[in-house]
Amino acid sequence: KGVTPPQMNQILQQRIGSSDRRMRSAVVVAVLALVACTTAFDSDKLGTLPGQHFTTKYNQYAGYLTINPDTEGELFYWYSESQSANPAKDPLVLWLNGGPGCSSVSGYWSENGPFTATKDGKLIDNPTAWNKVANVLWVESPIGVGFSRSNSSADYHQDDASTAEGNFHALQSFLKKFPEFEGRDFYIFGESYAGHYIPTLVAYILDHKTDLALNLKGFGAGNPLTYEPADFQAPMPFYRNHALISPEAYEAAYEACNGDFTNTDDACTSAVNSAEKAMGNRIDAYDVLTDVCLEGQMRGENAAYRIRQARLGSGISELTPPCIDEYTNKYLNRADVKAAIHADASIEWQQCSNSVQYTFSHESMLPLYSRFMDETDLKVLVYSGDIDSVLPFTGTQAWIKELKRPITKAWAPWLDSEGQTGGYKVEYDRMTFITIRGAGHMVPEFRPQRAFDFFSRFLAGKEI
Repeated sequence: KGVTPPQMNQILQQRIGSSDRRMRSAVVVAVLALVACTTAFDSDKLGTLPGQHFTTKYNQYAGYLTINPDTEGELFYWYSESQSANPAKDPLVLWLNGGPGCSSVSGYWSENGPFTATKDGKLIDNPTAWNKVANVLWVESPIGVGFSRSNSSADYHQDDASTAEGNFHALQSFLKKFPEFEGRDFYIFGESYAGHYIPTLVAYILDHKTDLALNLKGFGAGNPLTYEPADFQAPMPFYRNHALISPEAYEAAYEACNGDFTNTDDACTSAVNSAEKAMGNRIDAYDVLTDVCLEGQMRGENAAYRIRQARLGSGISELTPPCIDEYTNKYLNRADVKAAIHADASIEWQQCSNSVQYTFSHESMLPLYSRFMDETDLKVLVYSGDIDSVLPFTGTQAWIKELKRPITKAWAPWLDSEGQTGGYKVEYDRMTFITIRGAGHMVPEFRPQRAFDFFSRFLAGKEI
């Protein structure tokens, strides 16, 4: 952890003698401040991780960010320095997974972090890691998610407002540990229920901008839950159009629901449940074209279905995640790994936690989008994997239409770094929407190169 204060004082006495006590005192104060800062900085620094048989030229840090000193409420974080030639000039990017209750650190391991765990516990390098062009911070939010913790049971009761405030305090805590980021360009990216986390955090930052020394430049929301009437209407037509349910099942549900699949009456709920049950449990609703993992025993409730069950009383209860999530779960629950990443050894890490008691308080984020586009210069990107049945791109297109923004560049293909059609894009006044061809709900997991392509272009201010 570096030189201790008594050792530093002794060294200084030997170097400058006792002839100038004022100068010595001033130097001691300055150096001790540096030592204190460095100690706090280095205490979270990661060494070589279990299963890592290669070296890196960049640093990584993990540990806890205090958000409530009174209850010892802390969010677990993981920060990877940029791999570029000049990381000191690269922006800071916060990544948030959704849920609510799902871990952003799972996003590190399965989507856009520099490492991935294999079946045998070995780590491999991710060639499309987002920290190749940015300093990336993953935060497990709110309290109760992943390794995040508190001594107060009240801290495990959360909603959109409290989560935004907690994430804001986490950023403040991060800057205390890493003050070199003060004034740095800052972006927020995330997916799924981060469709709520991101706009509410952006609004909180705008309302308290004098209390956070970051230069917020924009955000990107992937397959985001944004406006429930549009988002929850979209899955049933998606199932039909991808031959996942029969025409008869669709028509029966359509008739029972009077065309409104967000209808909460018993007849509609029963018809929707029957159609979804007939799909079987060997379809990955996050990416309907990929095979499911048959190795592990993990089961995870789909985030959007979780919310839909609470709102509408329907939805598939269990989904089989890709095997990479099984490998991550096993790796992060090893005692040697917990010690290496400074995590609480008593906590059993889960990709999605049931410890969080979340109150769903808003069905629409559209007023916040309108505020951002009318009152700020923020860059706004919304992106959708086009084979996600959880929050299909058609639902996203429907709520974007509700914003009534004029189109400035018409629908057209965008090309990935290999010259292939990466998807399609349309530019609105103050916002860009893109699809990612062949990607599911977690775009960086299912189409990592295309995700890296649009992410790096967005940060660089280039056209996607």
